[in-house]
Amino acid sequence: MTSSRDDVARDVGRLVVAGQELRDLIRESRKGLQKGLDLLDRGVGIDEALRALNTAERRLAMTEHLSEFEECRHRLRLSITVAGLEEGMSIGDIARAFGVSRQLASRMAKQARGRTLTGPGPGTDVPGADLRSTWHHPGWGETATCRG
Repeated sequence: MTSSRDDVARDVGRLVVAGQELRDLIRESRKGLQKGLDLLDRGVGIDEALRALNTAERRLAMTEHLSEFEECRHRLRLSITVAGLEEGMSIGDIARAFGVSRQLASRMAKQARGRTLTGPGPGTDVPGADLRSTWHHPGWGETATCRG
């Protein structure tokens, strides 16, 4: 069984990795965009340029990485909320720390408290600790899972 502070440290690490992966993909995307400009400058048609750049695959990879990054951020906010509440922070304190409304902080606390961490075997469920489940980003219509 891990402590809520351990969960925060784990989730920070996962966010760092997701951020590094997203940064690397953005750098690759920039190279692809430059290649696209070069193709357009040479008069290549849009259809041919899109196929040459593997646009569909690039778009899917970017969407997946953005979703994963956002899921890791969300999970970290929830694990910080659990740890903060356990250490005596109020919902108002959490709202001020994140720069969000008390209502949103209250919803985060409710969501965080409603999760459970399934450990390595039977009888290891710890209320309020798991933030590993998938999360749906309402603007993207996709579901992401923060790996780690």
